[in-house]
Amino acid sequence: MDRAGQPFELAPFYVFLASNECSSYFTGQFLHPNGKYVLSNGPII
Repeated sequence: MDRAGQPFELAPFYVFLASNECSSYFTGQFLHPNGKYVLSNGPII
């Protein structure tokens, strides 16, 4: 990707988080709306 996300690309992610009907089932999850890169200081398990 090598570029910052545009608002129209990130908007569905924020709508999902704001919607209690959709996101209420998610607890303790890491959601990465980052194009394809996951930045981490440790191993991904």
